[in-house]
Amino acid sequence: RVFDRAVGVLNVNSDMPFRFTDEDVELAKAFSDQASVALQNARLHEREVKRLEDELKVARNIQSSLLPSVTPDVSELEIAVESLPAQQVSGDYFQFVPLPDGRIGIFVGDVSGKGMPAAMIMAVITTALRDEVIRHREPGQLLNTLNERLLERLLQNQMNCALLAAIFDPATYHLAISNAGMVQPYWRNGSQVWDFLDVGGYPLGASQRSNYSAKVIDFAPGSLMVLFSDGIIEAQDARGEFFGFERFEKLLDSMPSTITASEAVRQILHAVENHLEGIERQDDITVMVIRGVEVAKGTQHGPAMPDEIVEAMMPGALSGGVKPHALRDTYANIATAAPQRRTAPGEDGYLPPRENVELFLPSILGYEMIARSAAEALAVQMGFSDDRINDLKTAIAEACMNAIEHGNLEDRSTSVRVLLSVSANRLEARVVDRGRRPLPDPFPVPGAGNNSRGWGMFFIQNLMDEVEVQKTPDGNMIRMSLFLGKDDEFYAQIEPSPDASEWVDQNE
Repeated sequence: RVFDRAVGVLNVNSDMPFRFTDEDVELAKAFSDQASVALQNARLHEREVKRLEDELKVARNIQSSLLPSVTPDVSELEIAVESLPAQQVSGDYFQFVPLPDGRIGIFVGDVSGKGMPAAMIMAVITTALRDEVIRHREPGQLLNTLNERLLERLLQNQMNCALLAAIFDPATYHLAISNAGMVQPYWRNGSQVWDFLDVGGYPLGASQRSNYSAKVIDFAPGSLMVLFSDGIIEAQDARGEFFGFERFEKLLDSMPSTITASEAVRQILHAVENHLEGIERQDDITVMVIRGVEVAKGTQHGPAMPDEIVEAMMPGALSGGVKPHALRDTYANIATAAPQRRTAPGEDGYLPPRENVELFLPSILGYEMIARSAAEALAVQMGFSDDRINDLKTAIAEACMNAIEHGNLEDRSTSVRVLLSVSANRLEARVVDRGRRPLPDPFPVPGAGNNSRGWGMFFIQNLMDEVEVQKTPDGNMIRMSLFLGKDDEFYAQIEPSPDASEWVDQNE
């Protein structure tokens, strides 16, 4: 027994009747006590192993849901990428971010640690990347800002994030690249020999002082670059021998100048798997190959903001002769205007905003950025920490994308209504769609079986302090709130703002 709870039965038999002495009984009790403890420990260990396995599975599914399922369509650039997870270790990361001016952001990273903390950090990094890459045209400045923005959270979780950032301009074939702790990429210009690109720096979160620099290269048609995680170089066979740089460079030298990006990825992974000889990978393996492609003159450059979004922002603008790049540049300038934080609320007579913010977003993916920026501005003025603001922005984006895709079925004749309000020490956001698709009841369990749904609500519920989902006469509504910390007693004395229910929907 353990704590008066039976955990097993000990049966002792003898071929002679009535031959058990008091000493035999005491010995049996001592043995059963030890066996009970051992059995209980084994069960607890088994339960803990199962819990960790379940957590790693959920974390892996979260990370997979954050990675792009397709590569961007850029005429001047061929991109191929493959990421193979290890059994236990997780953290490899890649992302593509099309920019409004036609450039494309390319990122490969490795988040230290594993399990749920690493998965949640990856979600925050994804939001931070999409925010900051629009505000910074140079990848070195981008990494400096990301380090400042993510430092506190990474330190709290005793984690860091290696990240390589590249921005390709299809109009000039210039590739600007900066590196925070990733393996230096290899590249060759046409038929020239391979060489590594000498850019480096500490991982994000490793130091408060950061001064990441960038290099700009002429990535002309025919140029090839390989970006990869250290899981390739550190892949060990049964003898403990690493794949190593020598094998990797010899493999690159064997590739013809006409090789495609996808074939280069295939050959690299095939070589690593042959080296492992069936041994399980000890670390994630991610490899991305980009190749410059020549296009005919007059072809539109890059994955700029789609014309349908430009037209939705200013109906009739394109047909009226307004140049698309002018609208896209205006959009980029708006996005670069970072909200200003009040360092000492109340000292200059400033009070947190009491007016409500109401937005109507077209049901087109991409417009969630507007709601995210509005929520950020409000949270900054209230005095929320950078970490909590990042949480808010991630949750707002997930809620809006869910409303656009599922609630409104991307029907452009409908809109997503976003209501932001401040009351006392609380920032509340409501995201309302038209309910074209009813809310599931109950919500799907993230990662259950082959189900890929449910991750959006999982993020929202884990990032916000309060979350409520309900069906209203107008459609589906997600209500979520953040609360200022206990040290922010100043805000508790502020008169609450009018309730959002008093607002009038101008569309009705």
